[in-house]
Amino acid sequence: MAMLKTLVLQAALLAACASAWYLPGTGPKDYHDGDNVEVQVNVLTSVTTHLPFDYYSLPFCYPTKKFRGEPENLGEILMGDRIKPSPYEHVNVGEPVDCLVPCGARSLDAAAKKKLTERIKDDYHVNLLLDNLPLAIVNEETGMYSVGVPLGTVENGVAYLYNHLHLTIKYYQLTPDEVRKTLEARRRKLGNKAPPKPTIDLDDDDLPTIIRIIAFVAKPYSVKHDADAPAKTCSHGNFSLQSLPPQKASDDHVVWSYGVSWEETNEAWTTRWDVYLNVQDHEIHWFNIVNSVLIVLILTAIVAFIFLRILRRDINKYNRLDIDPEDLQDETGWKLIHKEVFRAPSHRWLLAAFAGTGAQLYGMALVVIIFACLGFLAPANRGSLFTAMLIFFVFLGMYAGYTSARLLKLWGATSWMYIFATGTVVPGVGFGVLVLANLALWAKGSSAAAPVITIITVAALWLCVSLPLVFVGANVGFKRDTIKVPVTVANIPRHIPALPWHMNPWFTIGISGILPFGAVFIEVFFILTAVWLNRYYYVFGFLLLVFVILTITCAEITIVMTYFGLCAEDYQWWWRAFLTSGSCGGYLFLYCVFYFFSSSLRMKGFVPVLLYFSYMGLLSFVFFVMTGTIGFMATFAFVRYIYGSIKLD
Repeated sequence: MAMLKTLVLQAALLAACASAWYLPGTGPKDYHDGDNVEVQVNVLTSVTTHLPFDYYSLPFCYPTKKFRGEPENLGEILMGDRIKPSPYEHVNVGEPVDCLVPCGARSLDAAAKKKLTERIKDDYHVNLLLDNLPLAIVNEETGMYSVGVPLGTVENGVAYLYNHLHLTIKYYQLTPDEVRKTLEARRRKLGNKAPPKPTIDLDDDDLPTIIRIIAFVAKPYSVKHDADAPAKTCSHGNFSLQSLPPQKASDDHVVWSYGVSWEETNEAWTTRWDVYLNVQDHEIHWFNIVNSVLIVLILTAIVAFIFLRILRRDINKYNRLDIDPEDLQDETGWKLIHKEVFRAPSHRWLLAAFAGTGAQLYGMALVVIIFACLGFLAPANRGSLFTAMLIFFVFLGMYAGYTSARLLKLWGATSWMYIFATGTVVPGVGFGVLVLANLALWAKGSSAAAPVITIITVAALWLCVSLPLVFVGANVGFKRDTIKVPVTVANIPRHIPALPWHMNPWFTIGISGILPFGAVFIEVFFILTAVWLNRYYYVFGFLLLVFVILTITCAEITIVMTYFGLCAEDYQWWWRAFLTSGSCGGYLFLYCVFYFFSSSLRMKGFVPVLLYFSYMGLLSFVFFVMTGTIGFMATFAFVRYIYGSIKLD
């Protein structure tokens, strides 16, 4: 744990040092008058099917330049992004265009008509990129941006195709002083290759015009061009959106066209993502925080009462030198099972594997959230969040092995096969879900299906990096001294008396997860909405607060329930402690089921439903392991403390 704290501190220091500069790929890009601005295409997406398809799987125009996709990181590939050049090649700074036809009329056969109609009815959206900004449409009532432009619309059962996009690019023009600073920055960067004349001495009229792109929005139209002479209907003098009939998806030909307009704005480049990340209902987030804090305060009060009143009274009574031994014979409760409380649990290899991987997951979540709060995982860095999660999980395998080894040595089980289980049980479940989902996507022809080389890369990171690090950490853990416990274990197990119904382990485990999950479920709603409704989630400040509250709540509820169990002379607390806080994972899955049927997902088809429950089942399982580890570690420290505080023969 100390090593994990050191790693987090070092990461925070590095982030603080790096905050003075723009991160690679996220700095502003300057454009001059007449510069060509590249427009790229991404996959077609739908919140109904959640099956992305390649942009060029439909009969769009092709670009004239060399056709190759952009290099993508591991996170982008696994998230389904496939960025390629677009046919919108004549987008030049300061040059408005009413209508341009990137290619001639495209003939539509029966298969193409059927595919277009199906995609429109499934509410697929076209996704374009310009200067790393996603294309969006603006809600005129709220001013909010919605990513992607609909492929078409359905009216009276007829599918109409949006074959004309009018692109509006908002830009900020640098002031003369800002231009001078920008040119001087370039001069310093060039060094000896810089021009001899200092740009700071130039007059305002001699300075070049420099702009930075702030927003990229579009308005779609359905326009039926003349298939025989599309350039004629699209000419500046004849083009009129109102005078042309709409384009049906069932027509024999389609002509694609687009227009471009430029609008100056006073908004700063640093705030251009705010309209995408603008979080509505801030009050709900704060209500969740206040509600969670109240839960923590109540649990803290209960724990404080146990420590300051009951435990102190019991410990002082038990440690009195003048106490009559006959009085102890009538004692009941946690003190009488001191010879049993550290007896090794059943299936200790599995508990050690869960606890080790849970520590790994907790470290990964904490570090990733901190980095996201510091701005290192901004949405401008596509795929960076998923890549960071994967990389941190892989390299924190050493902590998983170390934690498991320390527990296994305490329980007298130092087999390396148990360490192998630590590195394979939970990651194996995750990899299995990835392969299952990939097969389903491949069967549907979705572009989200990861290439074989990507699956091999993920497997190599797991088996060739993470698993060896697990063994390295375990080797360090086995070499450390055994964790000291205050009492030895009796040779013969003590009989556990019959427990009242309200202390039945399964009953207490079932109800204990309500409070921790209640502290986070509102944030879970926003995360699910962002993931499944194609929105951005970037309120990592709230998420960090909720994560801290979740940690405290899991620790305190597990300590309280374990104490009640020990008072009932039930010394089999190891698994109970893990499952008590781990039951949050069960409630998370139940909430995911509720969200599926009550939200606006509108999923249809077997594969989308399979993907949803596969991913949500994996998320719930991972949440179960992580929260279970939080409660388990906190309870272990609590039990060692209270039994170390009494005098034992």
